[in-house]
Formats: sequence, C-alpha cells, structure tokens
Amino acid sequence: MMDLADFVRQSASPAKLGEMNGHLDSGCQDCEKTIAIWRKVMSFAEKEKSCEPPASAVRIAHSYISPLQLASSMPQGVEVAKLAFDSHARDGLAGTRGSSVGVPRQLLYKCGTFCIDIRLEPKPGSNYVVLVGQLIDAKEPLHGSNDISVSLFGSEDKVSETSTNKFGEFYFGFQSAKHMQLFFGMESQALVVPLPETHTEAA
Repeated sequence: MMDLADFVRQSASPAKLGEMNGHLDSGCQDCEKTIAIWRKVMSFAEKEKSCEPPASAVRIAHSYISPLQLASSMPQGVEVAKLAFDSHARDGLAGTRGSSVGVPRQLLYKCGTFCIDIRLEPKPGSNYVVLVGQLIDAKEPLHGSNDISVSLFGSEDKVSETSTNKFGEFYFGFQSAKHMQLFFGMESQALVVPLPETHTEAA
C-alpha cells in the first residue's frame, strides 16, 4: 500500500516507479483501484492547503493566547468585559479610516459589578497612544479598586504592566497596534478587556 502511495506522490525511486508502471500496464485492477483512492486523498490534501485561515485571523487568535494562559493559572477563571459605550460610535467615527486620527476616544466596559472607564488619546504626528483608565466596582463606588494588577497585551505578548492607584486609576503609553487587550487580575475574578483598533497613520 505504501509503495502505491509513493507512486502517486512520485516520491519512489526511478527504478521503483518504472517497476510500478510496468505492473500497472499488465492490467492489475486491484492496484489501479488503490491508486485511484490515493489520488483522491492527495487531491483532498492539496485543497486543504488552500483552506488556511487568513493571517489576520491567526493574529487575532494569538492575541487571546497570552492573557488566557495567564488566566488559566487563576482559580477564579476569566471573564470578558463587554463594550457599553464608544464615543466614536456615537460621533460616527468608528470604522472610518483617518477621520478619527488624533481624536480622543472614550470607552466604557462592563462586566458584572465592574465598570472600566477608558480614554484613548492618540498623539498627532506619531503612532503613540496614551491610555488612561479607571476600574470601578459598582458595589463599592466610593472605595477605589486599589492595587489591582493591570497588564496590556499586544498581538503576541505582554507589552506593559502596572497597578491601579487608590482611586482605581491606571495609565499606559504605547505604540498604536491592532488586537490589544487589558487584563485585570483580581481576587474575585479576572477580566479581559478587548480594546478597539488603535493603529493610526502618522500625520
């Protein structure tokens, strides 16, 4: 069987290929049927190569691996915060290329009793973005979420890490990129906040 597979792949030695051709010329029906099956298998495998996911989809998947690996070590598990407000969507700027460059973006995410208020400020003439945020627990709004670990992840790995102050505030400065996320490690739960695309064109 393997000899016939090598024959279909044309990976056998010239002598073996010649011997196999001579055998097929003799009219062996069993071998012809087997070769027909192998050719179908090879054809299917070739088609599968063209079904690879787009590179962009692979990058998005990779962007979730690092924070999820970090969350897997936490007994409380992880939850993904949902976007509740986007100032660019309100102003009709979300999804438009170039029109929002340099315009600060206000975002509000929610997950359970937690609210994450974020302001993204692109620096005109560069790809640098300033992120200022605040983590608030609606159960204790007057008591800041102090000393919570906050990590910023890019498409491949952790970009930076900080902790919230006594008011639950945190800050990052970074080069704009796609598929960025925030990860909050808390005693009660772990939160992932998928950020909108911050990639901008320098003026």
